[in-house]
Amino acid sequence: MSLQLPSPPSSISSGSRSRVQNSSEEGSDLVIFANTATRSYTAERFRLGIPALQILPLLSLPLPFNSPVVQRINVIEPRIEEILENRSISSEDREVVYRTLPRQTPSEFDITYVVRAVWRGDEDAQGWYSAAEEIRALFITHSATRPVKVELLSWELETQRSIAIVEAEHPLVPAWTATINPRLHQIIDESPKIKDGWKTIDVLRIGFSSEEYQPMPVTISVTVDWTLNRHDWDSAEREIKAFVDACGFTDVQVEFERGNVDPTIFSLQPPTRPAESPHEYRREDYPVQVPMGTGFGVEPYSTTEQNEETNGPEATIGGYLEIRQGNGSWAKYAFTNSHCIRGAMPGFSVARNTIGELEPVKAPQNSVLQKVDKHGCGPRYKGLQQAYRFESPSRRLHNFSLQFHDKEIKEAERVGEMCPGHPDIEHAITGHQKAKARKIAFFDEDHHRFGKLFLASGFSCRTADNGRLDVALLEVDPGRMGNNMVPPPSAWTSNSSQPPIVACGKMLAGLDSPSEGAALGQVFKIGARTGATTGNFSHIKSQVKMGWDKEYNLPVSTEFCFIADPITLAQPFMCQGDSGSWLFTQTGKWAGTGFGGPVKAGVTTQAIGYVTDAQAILDWLKSINFEARLATF
Repeated sequence: MSLQLPSPPSSISSGSRSRVQNSSEEGSDLVIFANTATRSYTAERFRLGIPALQILPLLSLPLPFNSPVVQRINVIEPRIEEILENRSISSEDREVVYRTLPRQTPSEFDITYVVRAVWRGDEDAQGWYSAAEEIRALFITHSATRPVKVELLSWELETQRSIAIVEAEHPLVPAWTATINPRLHQIIDESPKIKDGWKTIDVLRIGFSSEEYQPMPVTISVTVDWTLNRHDWDSAEREIKAFVDACGFTDVQVEFERGNVDPTIFSLQPPTRPAESPHEYRREDYPVQVPMGTGFGVEPYSTTEQNEETNGPEATIGGYLEIRQGNGSWAKYAFTNSHCIRGAMPGFSVARNTIGELEPVKAPQNSVLQKVDKHGCGPRYKGLQQAYRFESPSRRLHNFSLQFHDKEIKEAERVGEMCPGHPDIEHAITGHQKAKARKIAFFDEDHHRFGKLFLASGFSCRTADNGRLDVALLEVDPGRMGNNMVPPPSAWTSNSSQPPIVACGKMLAGLDSPSEGAALGQVFKIGARTGATTGNFSHIKSQVKMGWDKEYNLPVSTEFCFIADPITLAQPFMCQGDSGSWLFTQTGKWAGTGFGGPVKAGVTTQAIGYVTDAQAILDWLKSINFEARLATF
């Protein structure tokens, strides 16, 4: 059933309205009208707002207690409750807040009265629309300040959904490659906006429950650019669903969702920003030898055009390979992704986007960065041995670790003022001061230097089955070489995950292939940002477009899809900083490396990862005359 926006109230003539988005045709479930004189209206399934709404996700931030709007709420709240009852709207919660984009400074334009209500079906649109109009009118009447926005939304848009793999026995699995996927792309290609704006196509189980008695529906999930609106993809979504139904898969859902592909390097942040996650700082001393799954970064700070200094990108040392040319000697190198070394290249720079976030800018024409992005580079690249150095820990983790010790010292001193001379407090202060001093000395004495670039694949290389080869090898400084030993079980249990008991405490040995899908059983990952997590490979590959594909005229890729174990969905499986992480099986065999994953609105954060097959990496190295194998220690 399609959602139809109700007729405008009689107090506003329909002649004074112009349609902002032409999406009220039969079958659409997003309709937006604008009153050219005063305000606009937005309505979509599970959500309605006056005036027009920003795209989810949004943060709800509290207003100051002395805000005039907050002070007037008590006056009009009884009338609001009466309006909702008259429209048979069951309200679970109501509040006045700033509704703003993440990391965007809230302003008076973001003040919104939010009604969390129960959406019973598309027939609720009329009641929600009228209620929003009346509530808005109340605020206009009772507020001397700028009238607030009114937003009604249902729990479906605020509850993070879970995901799981589609089991091998589902009939969609054999039909996907031969029948469903080709027709899906034909439909997408017929819509210019969708053809240009889609980012990923994944086949998953997505829903609000993973209980056996209520299985999450199998869903063909198409991620599209944030700039697109529902009316841009509605026709394609309905046509794909009709085709899927005609093929006999009536239980399979089709869903277009705004999002993007995150290449999972750390977002750039000023050195003064406080750490937001325990993985962003280190309590213990820095390790001299760098084990698999450890973070690294480029040595210099990055700077903006305004000379604003920021921490450089950070990623993960997945593990160590041995390579040789011809009959030469075997030599060990650290492994990561090619996109992770970009911050060290001449031509790399950053700028703030429209909401104030720092992000890399397009590589300058004919710069070293652009050439390496397109074609990669090898040991004979001019100047390679003298430049492009890397460090571990990264400058980012180092700054955040020092901030952590300063915070702990300050807190201990505050407690010490109430308990002068207490030996435990003095011991804690001394301990943090010494730990901070050791970390500073680690950098001052150049122990942080990890190595330099040996080779990088760039963005153009692909596997035999059109997967991305995002590979870089680093020549490690003496004394800093780690190993491929799997951490102890505690690394996983701290994340509420099942550890690979058989492999823990042993070196990785041998290969497994993601092509076996869930038949591999649980697969494990260690990343610099999310630590040790667990998941399963899907039986259906994903189609992926990265941000740089259009710039370098690269085709869509087909990737192995790795999905977080449902037990770990409370935490991200793989996110910024985990690029380069190795994935391995319960028996300690290397399966591949993660290079990114989709960020989907409304789906558990970063629960999906895209993976390059380990054997494909070794095959590519062989194609450029490097014999390669897992390093032995």
